[in-house]
Amino acid sequence: MITILHSIICGVNIVQNPTDHYQIPALMNQILVNLQIKPQISADTIYSSLANLKYLEELGITALIPTKQQNRENSGNLPDNHLL
Repeated sequence: MITILHSIICGVNIVQNPTDHYQIPALMNQILVNLQIKPQISADTIYSSLANLKYLEELGITALIPTKQQNRENSGNLPDNHLL
């Protein structure tokens, strides 16, 4: 995940774990120290979890993170079974 302010990378976190969806707290801590402000962030669908959204809400950070359903709708990959 990259958070930008005027097209500047404000935080980077590299991990060995093949899934990095648990990295929002570590990244946000780094970003908050680097920027000294609460930024608005955008992230990929993989970061759309209740834990991440709750963490960001507690910090008062506005996050634009699409849900899996929104991602499917935008890509045109809706399943035949609309209950999924």
